[in-house]
Amino acid sequence: MSARLLSGKRRKAIAAAAMIVAVSTALILGVADSASPPESGPAVDTHVDHSYIYTVDVSNGDLTQETNHQGEGALEPSYSPDGELAFSTMDCDECSSSIVQVDPGPGAPVEVPIETNVEHLFQPSWAPDGKRVATVALARGIFSVDSQSGVSQQLTSGPSDEAPDWSPVGDLVLFHRQVTGSNYDIFAVNAATGRERRLTNDKKQQTNPAWSPDGKRLAFAEQRDNGLWAIVTMNSNGSQRKRVTAPTISAQEPSWSPDGTELAVILQELDEAAVAIMPADGSAQPRRVTDDNIFPSKPSWSPDGDNIAFAAIVVSEPPPSN
Repeated sequence: MSARLLSGKRRKAIAAAAMIVAVSTALILGVADSASPPESGPAVDTHVDHSYIYTVDVSNGDLTQETNHQGEGALEPSYSPDGELAFSTMDCDECSSSIVQVDPGPGAPVEVPIETNVEHLFQPSWAPDGKRVATVALARGIFSVDSQSGVSQQLTSGPSDEAPDWSPVGDLVLFHRQVTGSNYDIFAVNAATGRERRLTNDKKQQTNPAWSPDGKRLAFAEQRDNGLWAIVTMNSNGSQRKRVTAPTISAQEPSWSPDGTELAVILQELDEAAVAIMPADGSAQPRRVTDDNIFPSKPSWSPDGDNIAFAAIVVSEPPPSN
């Protein structure tokens, strides 16, 4: 959350509810101060007046704007197995956020709210059955919501629980949790029983976990001793950790390609950010697929592997076409 295009007031509400005392420190190269919630980009104006959902064609870099929501914009897209997008949106800075689904592609998109009695939802993640969305309720934990009936099930109750991601078979949901005033760790919760399992337990911050398509590996962001964020993979039981980005690179919010061979990440460079693609085994470094005209966050790979969806604000006008 936070520099991932969030309203500053939403973050303040989360921090207050979680009784987080933030230390005001400058952000450099996407580095968050250790007492604040994890960042996914450098210091920018985090107000979200004009945040939209885009998709980028991974073969040629063509961008398509998928939403035109006014209000406070659209955030945190997640592809369903059948190619629909869910995202969170707010109509005003003081309004409650909700989850909306839309079918991307040609023609004017129709935004359909997911109606439920749980209020102020964000960070949706589609279950592999395409019927449920794991989502964060402001300072109340993670919920599973039926996208048709709106029936909800509370999975966790931690006020700092965020970044849910369903396992490929739909039994577990990954998430990160603030465990001390300056640390976040990775957890998994059983969606049927509510039983939790802690997957990381050390002094490093680990955030934004993601399952590999075969369910055998996880990817997440980990803050290194030099302050930069690395992409790390490990087995689903927490063993065999491997840093797959170079020490000089800062990147966050990994998303696995459908075939499990690549990761989409948010690459952080000074006061810029970009969607980038890299081999999941770390054999090559991230390749940018967006330019510095936009500030992106939360990539989500389409089921066919052709596109990556993300939220973004435009930070400069694109150059005129020839």
